[in-house]
Amino acid sequence: RDFTYSRHIMIAVDGSPESVDGTKFVMKHLVRSGDLVHLVHIAVPDSAGAYLSIATPPGTEFNLDLDYEARDEFWKSAVKKTEEMLNDFCEAVTHDESGGGDMTPFTPPIELDCILEIAGWEPVGELLLQKAKASGAAFICVTQHHKSWLEKFLYGSVSNYIIGNDCEPPIHVFVYHAPKRAEHAETKEMK
Repeated sequence: RDFTYSRHIMIAVDGSPESVDGTKFVMKHLVRSGDLVHLVHIAVPDSAGAYLSIATPPGTEFNLDLDYEARDEFWKSAVKKTEEMLNDFCEAVTHDESGGGDMTPFTPPIELDCILEIAGWEPVGELLLQKAKASGAAFICVTQHHKSWLEKFLYGSVSNYIIGNDCEPPIHVFVYHAPKRAEHAETKEMK
């Protein structure tokens, strides 16, 4: 890049309507002229069994092998879905009637980033912090979804992870608190 941006604003996106709303809010109220916006999505396997196969021929011991063909298919599919989601997401955010928002009349430059979490055990929040450090982000913006205690226990919370982990150099964290799912549906119907 030949141009030096005043700030790098990293927005974690997951393709949900709440994430779109959070990104629009950040674009309108936080991003200003000279900023570069990074829309970042982390693609992870849905489960540990996404590309593992149990290979137990008759008369042999239990064996867990990596199904390389299934793994490659999974990642090709994940990359394609993520590219489509990020392009649709960018389109939804940039074609909003608010333009650049309160801080700038122009839509800022946007960089689309997809991180493939191959190992499957690295916390998504940690990957976002690593990306933020690498890009020199001044802000990390995440959407906090309303999850049940069971969902938080099983899947964790990216926003809580980022808030609870310090990093050097310090990065400002902005959390967009999404309305509850029922409230979100009612708000959309009213528009």
